[in-house]
Amino acid sequence: MLIVEGTDGVGKTTLCHHLVDRLKEHGPWIYSHLSKPPLKWHFPTSYFPRMTRFVVQDRHHMSEIVYRQAREEPRALTPMGYKLVDARLRQLGGFTIVIVGTEAIIRRNHKGDGDMHDVNIHLKANHHFRRIVMGQWEESIDWNMWWDLHKGWPEDWWIDQIIDKYTEQQAILEVWKERMECPLNVF
Repeated sequence: MLIVEGTDGVGKTTLCHHLVDRLKEHGPWIYSHLSKPPLKWHFPTSYFPRMTRFVVQDRHHMSEIVYRQAREEPRALTPMGYKLVDARLRQLGGFTIVIVGTEAIIRRNHKGDGDMHDVNIHLKANHHFRRIVMGQWEESIDWNMWWDLHKGWPEDWWIDQIIDKYTEQQAILEVWKERMECPLNVF
């Protein structure tokens, strides 16, 4: 499972679709998007059924923490709940990518009234994602991308590097499973 996190307008969905297109050569990969969890969402257990190996997930539990902080709302996913979700993802070989963008990118790509949040909420969320990328939060990530108007959208080699790193991580996980003699269905 690959998870792409970041605020609206930084290219998460575009990256997800590029990854799915490339990964389809290696299995039945699909795209999934998780927006703001519905009112009846149970934290953390509602995340578990969504966790499968061949999914490129556009947003997951990290976005819940970041956006609640940006909106100045209390946490629904407790620190322990976050760790439980993260641990399950690690068992599955989950790979988290965080994209941050410049203010100019976010303002340019904001949809106005058609967007779930005001542009200032997205800018605050982007600030929090940036802090995660810089290691100022304890959340773990496997890859990060910084995007600004001068660089343009990442070339194919970026996607190749992400897939190579993900594949390398999966190979390590498989060796670990073999050494531990864990049946695959445990994970």
